[in-house]
Amino acid sequence: MVVFGLIGFFTFPIINVLYPIPAIVLGYRQDVKYSVLAVIASGILIGILTNILTGVFLLIGYGALGIVLAYMISKKYKPYKILLAGTVTSLVSTLIVIYVIQIVTGVQFVEQLNNLFTESLDIQIKFMESMGLSNYELSTMKEMFNNTIKLILTLVPTLIIITAVFTSYICYWISLAVLKRMRYNVPSIPKFKNFRLPNNIIFGVAIIFLATFMLKYINLVDYGTVFSNVVVLTFFIFFMQGMAVISFFMDKVNMNRVIKVILVVFVLLYSPLMILISLMGLTDSIFNLRKLGNV
Repeated sequence: MVVFGLIGFFTFPIINVLYPIPAIVLGYRQDVKYSVLAVIASGILIGILTNILTGVFLLIGYGALGIVLAYMISKKYKPYKILLAGTVTSLVSTLIVIYVIQIVTGVQFVEQLNNLFTESLDIQIKFMESMGLSNYELSTMKEMFNNTIKLILTLVPTLIIITAVFTSYICYWISLAVLKRMRYNVPSIPKFKNFRLPNNIIFGVAIIFLATFMLKYINLVDYGTVFSNVVVLTFFIFFMQGMAVISFFMDKVNMNRVIKVILVVFVLLYSPLMILISLMGLTDSIFNLRKLGNV
């Protein structure tokens, strides 16, 4: 755990996603209490080797996820419950870390991101100026970058949720792979091609959109921000189901693995197709195109 934490701190922060895995494996092999001790000990050690805040952030942001997953895997909960609990834990942990950062720095998280993006934009503009671009080209690029920054800042809540989903899934998947490698009899995560949203997802989405529209007449929160996040999050969940549908039928026709990868990459790079795939996911939620069992 300490190794992953230090690598994430000094080189690639994305490596921090692997931080909970040793705690998960330890908790399954021994007992969850050892996971708790390992998380606390590693957090303290990383805090000593780097700084206290880094140790605390890793302990809260990723350590808690490791403990929850270790407990639920050892108790043999169903995979979807484990992933759901992991996602919620990761989400709550991230929000706590953000709150702590705001207290320590005295600056709002979104404002910090805005400052970071603005500095990055200034560097990009200076670089383009050195390339001899015209004022019109520079202003066009600057406007495009500013619009992108505004969009990202607006969608911060959705991005946090999506990150929590993937963090939970990656930790769970790698942990099971490690445990299987160690000859432990652990269940497999259901194949992605069989992924399906709950049967009542359409009703749930309708309720969420109705509640969102009602916010338009209540001046408690910014309606535009909430609506944008709901739309993108809805698009994301149906896109995932749409990709599962494609994966299902590609397997059904025994499509070559290389061709599968090429098609997936093409879909991810060509945004109009992403919209169609999201609609496919919506259609599958309504008509169960794959004829899978109820969720």
